[in-house]
Amino acid sequence: MNNSKRNRALVTFGDSWPAGAELNGNEVPYGNVLSELLSYKTYTNMAQPATSNDHLILQMHSYIQHEHHNPLVETDAVFFITSPARTMVYGEHNTPVEIYPWSDMSKGDVAYYYYKYMQTPMLEWFRLNSSILALQQMCTTANINDYYVVGWSECKFDMSGINLSKIYKNGLTTMSDWLGCNGDHEFTQNSRNKYIYPNTDPPNQLGHNLIASKLSEWITST
Repeated sequence: MNNSKRNRALVTFGDSWPAGAELNGNEVPYGNVLSELLSYKTYTNMAQPATSNDHLILQMHSYIQHEHHNPLVETDAVFFITSPARTMVYGEHNTPVEIYPWSDMSKGDVAYYYYKYMQTPMLEWFRLNSSILALQQMCTTANINDYYVVGWSECKFDMSGINLSKIYKNGLTTMSDWLGCNGDHEFTQNSRNKYIYPNTDPPNQLGHNLIASKLSEWITST
């Protein structure tokens, strides 16, 4: 057992990948595997499928406010950075609504108007970098060690104040690169990638095991 981690907590945030989408009932996402590899005392998975980087802030807020986070216990948080094209708006009853370019683009739908009239590469950059800045500040305040890994789309993190040392390879290497997916949505059933197949998009158990191994190496090295 790794005594350096035994009395520490692990928490993961993100979308369908860390949530473990498309895994079978006896399979577990990379956070569970990582928790076992490094012998964390507790593990919490806050990830929710089909969510945006904006939503990471809500996940973090919920963890701090409602998941009994103890600032006296050293905690490691791993954030999965999804496509910056995804975003979040508030709908009826102040309910968060996730939208993305491949969602319902029927005329009249909020996604249609957002991506037709508002979304630009600069706005994507601004929202992504603002979210990372907010998360890093929240983690500092809560005494949480934070780690960020880009999922599949290379991202540019260059807003003043962002601590790049907390972002794996400055965001230029992604989890999909680890799985041999060339950084894009090549990971489909047709690709027969051994770390994805037979899933449609998220990793299979072999893929989650590889991701956990890579994260373990990174966390222990820092």
